[in-house]
Amino acid sequence: MPEVEPNGLAADLIQIEDQWGAHNYRPLDVVVERAAGVWVYAVDGRRYLDCLSAYSALNQATVTAHWCRRCSTRRRA
Repeated sequence: MPEVEPNGLAADLIQIEDQWGAHNYRPLDVVVERAAGVWVYAVDGRRYLDCLSAYSALNQATVTAHWCRRCSTRRRA
């Protein structure tokens, strides 16, 4: 996959994360806006296959309504 230089909104958000975020690993130069199933969508409109599921916080973006209901039910029990 060719290297993509972030620009616009993605570049601004990456700069903020670099300034204020924890530097415990090198993050990808992708800003995820939303997710659906196995796909994550960046603020620049690109679509990526989520091959990082269960790594860091990316898997939290793909939570479905089904699992939200399940977790909510379990928490109250």
